[in-house]
Amino acid sequence: MKTGLALKVCNLNGLSDRVLQYQKTGEGYPGILKDASLIVYRYPRTKYGWSVDECSQFYLFFFRRLNRMFKRYHDMGKGFESYLCSAIKWQMNNFIRKNLEIRRRWRYGYEKEFWTFEENEALENESDFMQFFELDRYGRIKKSIMRRGYLLYVLKNCLYITDKDIETASRLTGLGKKKLEILTERIRNSLQNKLDKLSILRMRRNRAYYRLKFLTEDLRNSRDSFIMQKLKDRVEKAKKTMMNAHMAISRIKLSPSNRELAEILGIPKGTVDTSLGALKKFADDYFNLVNKRRA
Repeated sequence: MKTGLALKVCNLNGLSDRVLQYQKTGEGYPGILKDASLIVYRYPRTKYGWSVDECSQFYLFFFRRLNRMFKRYHDMGKGFESYLCSAIKWQMNNFIRKNLEIRRRWRYGYEKEFWTFEENEALENESDFMQFFELDRYGRIKKSIMRRGYLLYVLKNCLYITDKDIETASRLTGLGKKKLEILTERIRNSLQNKLDKLSILRMRRNRAYYRLKFLTEDLRNSRDSFIMQKLKDRVEKAKKTMMNAHMAISRIKLSPSNRELAEILGIPKGTVDTSLGALKKFADDYFNLVNKRRA
């Protein structure tokens, strides 16, 4: 018995018989695919007044199910058109839910609180700082301890420095650009495990963030006390997951330790500590001087 809507949507004769014939012989596939596709495409527009774009999107969503339906259909007194229309109505609900979920994800994804911007600790806006280094006749930093301290500073920020920074560091330290690139790459490789862990933690935090947003919205719209309690429990779990991920992220240091630098460069750790300490004191004195001039 054929559905009235299916016949109204598409003037079909014997689609059920053709599907059964296709199951037996493998013939007639293009024709039944065309006619079934017309039903799928036209149904939402005829029944619910969907736009052409919405019907097209739904057809693409539904299309991969057609082949399975052609193979699974059995004649039990109900025509293929009815079988197809029942599946369409069911999948329309899934399609609507999926689109609402996508829109909700996009809406939350644009919120500023979701995005965490990296603080670039690289060599930005330091042209004024550089002019206070005393340079020798080769254009290198004159004091060896300062030269070494600046090199160590660059290597500590190896994840953020650019090719231009490497060229500047090579000129100021007297270390060949190629050698500096090799050292930088070695340190970056040594930090890869930390980067991988950071990526996993950020994904965990982001998923928890989305869950928290969705659950909070669902809780706000819910009126069933049993469901509300379940949602509250899930909200607390998402909060805990997100907080734990935040704490773990904060403990990851994306720069090599002084000991790691010493091992890579083949120098004593005390030399690394002393050189970086001297550079820090120089920087503190410089910025104190700048602040006094601005006061």
